[in-house]
Amino acid sequence: MLVAGDKIQRVEELAPILDQVKRTGRPLLVFCTDIQKDPLSALVYNKTKGLVKTCAVNVPWQAGEEVEMLRDIAVLTGAQFVDNRTMRAVKNVTLDSLGSCKYAKISANETQLIGTRGNKEAIARRVADLKASVASDKSVSPTRRNITKVSSPFAHSRLSRSE
Repeated sequence: MLVAGDKIQRVEELAPILDQVKRTGRPLLVFCTDIQKDPLSALVYNKTKGLVKTCAVNVPWQAGEEVEMLRDIAVLTGAQFVDNRTMRAVKNVTLDSLGSCKYAKISANETQLIGTRGNKEAIARRVADLKASVASDKSVSPTRRNITKVSSPFAHSRLSRSE
């Protein structure tokens, strides 16, 4: 599972990790704020040709919230969060940077991640950071939802547009 906080704009950004994943025979699930037509077409091509089972999920939250939710997904799945602010480009991602879960159920309006494999200490740190954010600004209701998703083994597994 690749978790990117930036738009994926060019096929060249995804090509290196697609090649690496192809050699493993495992699927690639991409979470991002946006994916342009050409890289999306590359994912579709790889899937239809049976080269790599792929799927891309644009995070549905409002501006500002999506990056925090992507950070939550990264922590929950054990992925390294990739964006310009971390000085890490999608094209430089390796297999070690990817997260995983036992099962992902994806539909047009909802994505469920079951059996996420994040580090328990990293999850606890994320929850502490989110709680500190709520303590400093009592009006941050999206952050309160994030705490529930990250800290509960059941609530965090569902990511949907309806929230």
